[in-house]
Amino acid sequence: TFSPFLSLSLSLSFSLPPLYAASLHSLVFLYPLAHIFSIPLSYPLSPVPASCIGYYMYIETSFPRSKGQVARLSSPAYSTSVVGCEVTFWYHMYGSSTGALNVYVKDTLSGRNFTIWKKSGNQGNKWLKASARIANVTGSFFIIFEGVVGSSFTGDLAIDDIVFSKSCCGRNPCGEALADFQTSWNGFTQSTTDGFDWSRNSGSTSSIATGPSTDHTLGTSKGYYLYIETSGTRPAGSKAQIMSPVYREASPACTFTFWYHMYGSSIGVLNVYIKQGSTMKLAFNIIGNQGNKWFSSGKLAVGIASQFQVVFEGIKGTSFTGDIAIDDFLFGTDCCPQTSKMQPERL
Repeated sequence: TFSPFLSLSLSLSFSLPPLYAASLHSLVFLYPLAHIFSIPLSYPLSPVPASCIGYYMYIETSFPRSKGQVARLSSPAYSTSVVGCEVTFWYHMYGSSTGALNVYVKDTLSGRNFTIWKKSGNQGNKWLKASARIANVTGSFFIIFEGVVGSSFTGDLAIDDIVFSKSCCGRNPCGEALADFQTSWNGFTQSTTDGFDWSRNSGSTSSIATGPSTDHTLGTSKGYYLYIETSGTRPAGSKAQIMSPVYREASPACTFTFWYHMYGSSIGVLNVYIKQGSTMKLAFNIIGNQGNKWFSSGKLAVGIASQFQVVFEGIKGTSFTGDIAIDDFLFGTDCCPQTSKMQPERL
């Protein structure tokens, strides 16, 4: 059965129909350089319980795959780990040309990946159990499984039954813990009182010498982000605003982070506001060309204990080379109020 991240002791197996599994919000597929992990209905047998009708995740290494190509599968975002936090999983690496299986922790605050486990080569026709300590994490984190294609088609490798230890924190329960925009707008809505709209996009924007060519979450042209398109006839100073879901309550120490990309000779302004009713409080402001890369906002304080929204405002510069993008909006682990949990509400 599939247990979608509901408790501190996390268990994840893949024994459900493929189309349903791929649509779950808690299961994020990272589209890699080569291909995605797949969910087949075939051997090898799932380890717990062993059955020919159980599901697992694997990479298919036959043609047209080539040696060294990779596929990555990511968990949802989780709260900061504590001492003793471990992840266990089962893996199957059978075939004369088996490549490698790597497991990383991605720190969402720094954007860095840390290798916590790796194995390469043929391990025999059986399921094996592995465990890895989650360390070097300063903020919320992902677990990333990376399969690397070997020298030929006899290199399929599989994973199943991923479990976090009880000493790990669970998924951040405070509203939309992560908005990575991979499959949707994550509850964000366009303002109706601004001059134009934000767009959801993958790959490069439509203008040259501006905007990102990859998203931040995956770091590939397959990943999605939000941005403002500044070509066309709209005048300089035109504003586009997009708003998070309504969050009902937060602790006084609540913080959030996001990543932004501001590249182009005529970049305008990016403002971020905390909206309470009709009041807008500026939380972040940056102006002009920052270079062709993604930057972290760092921790930003909400500073409001009652119902609020986060509003992103992009302002057009003087010309078309002014596309501004955002990605990976994330609440900190200190956002839960003591009396009740934040719940998202669509406008």
